[in-house]
Amino acid sequence: MTVELPFSDGSQPATLKELTAIDATVNGQWTVEMAANPKQPTVFEELGIVTGPTWLDLDLGSQGESTHYKFKLTHSKAEYARLSNFAFHFDATDAG
Repeated sequence: MTVELPFSDGSQPATLKELTAIDATVNGQWTVEMAANPKQPTVFEELGIVTGPTWLDLDLGSQGESTHYKFKLTHSKAEYARLSNFAFHFDATDAG
């Protein structure tokens, strides 16, 4: 099962953002990937694997800046899977 979210600008479309973390509530093992270039929407970077709620865990982030981010979560095991919620956190670095 794959869940691909659309590009998001974090309500600040003309601002460069540094991705600092993602958080999710999931059941099962999910691979999290991120795309950071709206001109290349199929080019993803793997961020890691989540297996449960991450809200109190260490940050799972990436390096680099973008105005928009898009995420893909994939579950491929023969087990119960659920994605309850997802959030990304960023530091705004430069407003256009």
